Amino acid sequence: MNPAPRLPDARNADILVHVGGQLLPRDQAKVSVFDSAVRGGDSVWEGLRIYDGRVFQLDPHLD
Repeated sequence: MNPAPRLPDARNADILVHVGGQLLPRDQAKVSVFDSAVRGGDSVWEGLRIYDGRVFQLDPHLD
């Protein structure tokens, strides 16, 4: 078994991921290779960066 990859930010070590109606620890979050998001790109992922408690570039992001 491969060791877990080193995270760039240790604060993300305990992040939970929503998969199939469950919140799972990141190391248990798995998606089937037959999932439509994997096979056909049927999903959207979005993230916002927060600096000093504020969303970075929120207006341009929303535009």
